[in-house]
Amino acid sequence: MSIQAHTAGDFYQLPRQQGRISPEAQADVERYGPYVAIYNEWQRAHFQPAIHRLKQRLSVVDGRQVREVLVLSQEWALFESVAMRHLKLTPNLRAHLLSTTKKLLDMVGKYWGNYYAAVERRSPKELQNSPYLLRDPVLEGLVKDWFKKVKIDRRALRDGIVNSSAERGQRYWDIFRAGLLRKLTATERAKLRQPTQRFREIPDWKARFQLMARSFQADVEMAPFIVDPITLGGAIAYRNSAAFYTDGRSNQLQYMVDCIYEILDHILTWLGMAESCGEEAICAFLEVHNL
Repeated sequence: MSIQAHTAGDFYQLPRQQGRISPEAQADVERYGPYVAIYNEWQRAHFQPAIHRLKQRLSVVDGRQVREVLVLSQEWALFESVAMRHLKLTPNLRAHLLSTTKKLLDMVGKYWGNYYAAVERRSPKELQNSPYLLRDPVLEGLVKDWFKKVKIDRRALRDGIVNSSAERGQRYWDIFRAGLLRKLTATERAKLRQPTQRFREIPDWKARFQLMARSFQADVEMAPFIVDPITLGGAIAYRNSAAFYTDGRSNQLQYMVDCIYEILDHILTWLGMAESCGEEAICAFLEVHNL
């Protein structure tokens, strides 16, 4: 896959076609100034055609299309940041920028939902049927070693999850443990790890979560956008991952508890999915965090 993404630096200047600025862009410079011209030309020459192509291929899940969606996601996240912080846009163009962000979040969210259904989804199971619920000594050893490696107090995290809700606490701890073991186990269980090894081998695979993490900001209203557990878990991890590494130990534990509840509430209540989907979301959350 030879598709190359633009960098943030590219979006500070007019795009060139065969080394030249287009007549439309030159006219915009003369009429509106350089900032508006940069915005208009990137939309006209690059993003709107890419969004149109995505709209026509929402159900295509081959390797090239996945890569195109990842590149578009990464580029839009960078372009929006540059446009908001460095391009002096009119109120109308700022509204257009936000509208395009919402449109893209909706389309990309649907795309990953289709990808999940076609490639990633396994037979849904309730917790009592999970292969990770067993109190197997080998599995217990993996869990113990993980907590030691990441320097998280296992008992404190368990108590934080269990004691946060009399109705959901124990259930959520069990799902978290199962999701953790999805990430840690190998050999015959490796096919249950999420995101899959095949997906993680795609360049810039985390761009899936980079863009969709934007869904959690107040100005775009998350509700319609994320519809699959892998994107959800990864986006929540990507949203504020620095908090896990920079806050104190007690805040770190609270961060984990809050994220676990947010993930599982969304999967089980909002999306109405099976508990195994909660495991998948937790697995993706931990994978993107690199925990």
